[in-house]
Amino acid sequence: STAWVGARDTGGELVASATPEQLARVLDHDLWRTDDERFDDARFGLWLEVLSEMGAKHAAERLLSLDEGVVALGLSRLFAVFDADRLARELRSDDDEGAQVDKLLESSHVTELEGFLLVAKSTQHADAAVAILAELDEQHRDDLERILGRIAGLTEQATEDHGGLLALLSGEDQLEGDVDGDRLDRRDALGFVSRADAAAF
Repeated sequence: STAWVGARDTGGELVASATPEQLARVLDHDLWRTDDERFDDARFGLWLEVLSEMGAKHAAERLLSLDEGVVALGLSRLFAVFDADRLARELRSDDDEGAQVDKLLESSHVTELEGFLLVAKSTQHADAAVAILAELDEQHRDDLERILGRIAGLTEQATEDHGGLLALLSGEDQLEGDVDGDRLDRRDALGFVSRADAAAF
């Protein structure tokens, strides 16, 4: 799978020829680091780049064919997502903090889709991701709202419970645990042995 993604010139064609089930199996393996079995943000971003080679329409359809938890987790590593109206109300309630946040947003890569603000945590892969999400906004708006709402919910929960970036990362780790559990169940059904089980054996 590494060689597959590495072949950028033909990557989009290879992905286009794979079935959704085949692509899901490859991603279940490729998006999780072999050393510690943690979700690999950079690999997810690279996969978005490969998907974008198919064109935004086909890339959006392929993204929707994947496990929604995987998609939400990957996007949560690329963007902080906020309900735009809720964020505006909160900022108005605290002028000092609001001014600081406004200044930060002005210098950030920010996209608004379906009433959500997507603030890129890094510019790397952001353009490819936004292009695919914009296509989802055009063709699959309900799906996009559900995915962004899920990420925004994590952001809101983490902020209310603990506050700040550390809390947001803790919320993402919780989602990562849920998604990893689903991934391991799928791999177990295919006969794969987990690293922990192999070590115990």
